[in-house]
Amino acid sequence: MSVTFKCNKTGNTVTFKSQYDIESMRQHPEYTEVQSTNELFPEKEQVFPTEEQVKRVGRPKKELA
Repeated sequence: MSVTFKCNKTGNTVTFKSQYDIESMRQHPEYTEVQSTNELFPEKEQVFPTEEQVKRVGRPKKELA
């Protein structure tokens, strides 16, 4: 079992698997427990861009004449 906690100041998240760490983080005033994973990454953020949406960066390929 793993539990995720969110920092109240920065919004960073950290996940713990050890029962001792989980219990001690629940008592920590600067962190709150995240109840569901959907709260971290909504469905619209989980969609990967298609090939057409990705802008190619860098120099274009050299065309042989």
